[in-house]
Amino acid sequence: MALAIFLFISIITVIIGTSLTVRRLHDLNVTGWLVLVNALIRIITLFFHICFTFIPGTKGPNKYGDDPLGVSLIDLKT
Repeated sequence: MALAIFLFISIITVIIGTSLTVRRLHDLNVTGWLVLVNALIRIITLFFHICFTFIPGTKGPNKYGDDPLGVSLIDLKT
């Protein structure tokens, strides 16, 4: 039940926010479709952040330093 209320409030908030943003863009004599462009840019950015999170790095050291995944806790204690 709480999830349904949360989703309802979230959807209403997005609709109202989008409506206000489009009206402000119209006040600036700019098309409201820029809201959609902004949303697409955010989705693409989120996709790249998720990809970069799960893509493994290079094996071994590179020009930026040693491989942090190659260091064990035993190596850190000595």
